[in-house]
Amino acid sequence: MRWTGDTINLAELAYGIWLTGQINNGQISVTEILECLERVFRVRLGKPHRRWQSIAARKPLGYAKYMDERRWRLRGGWRMSWGGNIQFH
Repeated sequence: MRWTGDTINLAELAYGIWLTGQINNGQISVTEILECLERVFRVRLGKPHRRWQSIAARKPLGYAKYMDERRWRLRGGWRMSWGGNIQFH
């Protein structure tokens, strides 16, 4: 399995997991989460503080652009075709 989306989106996901304490009852560093995701998805995410700066610099677009897109898709921005494929509209 390989991450093929923008790496900033994976970093945003990692920060979301970390900030909400989803792993080890919050007793894990964001660096550990990022390193794990790098191994699982075979991608380099770089330095955690640099990724945070990139996410924080998104003010005009919203801090959680990727999470906002996921929320929109979960609320109906997609539909399932008869063949089992997801189609976005």
